[in-house]
Amino acid sequence: LARDRGSMLNSAPTSPALWRLGLYASGNGAKNIVWGATELALLFIFTDLFGVPPGLAGALILASLVWDAAVDPVIGAAADRIGSFWLLIVAGAPALAISFVLLLGGPALGLHGALFAALCLFAVRTAYSAVDIPHNALLSRLATTERARNNLAGVRFMFSAIATLVLGLVLPPILANRSAAAAQAELLVFAVASGVGAALILIAAALAARPFDRRDCATQASTAPLLARSFAPLRDPNVQRVLALALISATATPLFAKSALHFAEYVLQDAALARGATVAIGLGHLAGAPLWIFAARRFGAEKAFLVAHMIAGVSSLPLLAGGVLSETDFAAVAAAHAIGSSGVFILIWPLTAAAADDRTKHDRASSAGAVFGLAIMAMQIGAGLGSALLGAGLSAVGFEAGVAATPQVQSAIATMAALGPALGAAAIGVAIVAGHSRRRR
Repeated sequence: LARDRGSMLNSAPTSPALWRLGLYASGNGAKNIVWGATELALLFIFTDLFGVPPGLAGALILASLVWDAAVDPVIGAAADRIGSFWLLIVAGAPALAISFVLLLGGPALGLHGALFAALCLFAVRTAYSAVDIPHNALLSRLATTERARNNLAGVRFMFSAIATLVLGLVLPPILANRSAAAAQAELLVFAVASGVGAALILIAAALAARPFDRRDCATQASTAPLLARSFAPLRDPNVQRVLALALISATATPLFAKSALHFAEYVLQDAALARGATVAIGLGHLAGAPLWIFAARRFGAEKAFLVAHMIAGVSSLPLLAGGVLSETDFAAVAAAHAIGSSGVFILIWPLTAAAADDRTKHDRASSAGAVFGLAIMAMQIGAGLGSALLGAGLSAVGFEAGVAATPQVQSAIATMAALGPALGAAAIGVAIVAGHSRRRR
């Protein structure tokens, strides 16, 4: 980054200083701590600490994801209307911290019950969207060229990978505590430290980006009704294409990671092996980020994005070997897959920013927030679809938690973990080729 400062963003002297870029990128780590902790601990918190029945807990989590996907485009359009992305982050960060502390620490504070848990969860989802969408949309204002966006997206992802590693080291021991009272107390301490810390980092990231958070002088705020403005970019073929890429990526690529624990426990018959794979995934993400920054600079974001999918897909295929894999084999496969998947989730953002630019030029009105909101909505839907497909596949072969897996169940777990990313790579290839064909016509 130091060598590339002059060309990373604009060659003009008004380009953001490196310290501003670093602070902005660190916001991804802050967001990932909150999001990752919520996803990892949520079911445990609802059932074991709040006392919510498992069926109701699952329904509440699903409902919150539907709500999240629904409000993302509206928040994005509202950000465009306001015009200052940094302001939304500063306003939303304290709300995110408070709701996060109450969600994880509520039982330790004597706050119980399904209704309170549900209100906290929906508040966290909404506050998270309120900071996540404008933070992502700032990428299009801090970096105005494809090369600059590739670089900045890669640095953001490195902060996310570091946060994932930290989370993996800190949170599982808390959840494994056999004493509910001790787990409640430790979760409260964790929630306060991480929630307040994340809010402060996000506010610093927003303030660092503030001088460069302004609309192009040739654009203006849309006067269309907010709801109409939220979904207006769906008419744009470039936006449709990016949303398809985001949906496929979020559905297929994470199936490897989502299946890792089941693969270790029921195929390799040793749940402890998942820890090595999880660490390997984190290290693979860190190693992959600079690789994809270079690849996108050399070949372009779209080509590098396709290659990243291919690596993620091909590297997952050894899981088809099933129980013959050793612990070292599993960790090596996980690391190779993570290198590919890191490129997938780095490069989708520069592609989204390019689509937002095209839409803004077409409308002569700021559209970055709306387009990024729709992209995040597509990824939320994809994440839900992937989990639903995984669950349906396990149910179809008679999977039972805690029961020794039959050969049929083992085969199903290995097949979904291996072929999910591979089929996703094939679908991405078809979508990119189809997009090129349509543009030539």
